[in-house]
Amino acid sequence: MKQNYPNPFNPETQIGFSIPKKSKVILTVHNVLGVEVARLVDKTLDAGSYTEKFTIQKTGGLTSGIYFYRIAIHSDKLKADNFEQTKKMIFAK
Repeated sequence: MKQNYPNPFNPETQIGFSIPKKSKVILTVHNVLGVEVARLVDKTLDAGSYTEKFTIQKTGGLTSGIYFYRIAIHSDKLKADNFEQTKKMIFAK
């Protein structure tokens, strides 16, 4: 998973990621307390590169601060193929 761009951002940022084979992908955004504030992707995707846009307005408005985005990639076949990663981003008003 790539670092979001731009970072810091206002009012939107893009998150890029690649998957090597068809997999279930869940991409979420969380506040510093770990509460999910947005679910950007929750579906099975074919192998390839993707970019998802995160816009503050889609969440009903968030305060300035640090947020985390997390990707979980789950292959249907082998648990060894599963991947999870979390990165930090900053929303600055």
